[in-house]
Amino acid sequence: MDNEFEAELQRRLARMESPGCGGMVQTNLPWKDFAIAVGALAVGSGLLLWWAA
Repeated sequence: MDNEFEAELQRRLARMESPGCGGMVQTNLPWKDFAIAVGALAVGSGLLLWWAA
C-alpha cells in the first residue's frame, strides 16, 4: 500500500477515534465540489422526470 495513503488513513482514523475531535466531520469540504454535486443531482432528477413523462 502507498505510504502516503497509509499515513493519511491512520491520521483520519486517529482523529475519528479520539474524544472531542469532531469525529467524522471534515472541516475542509470544498464548496465548489458540493455545489457541483447538488447541481448534478438536480439535473439528473430533472432528466429522469422528463424521461418518465
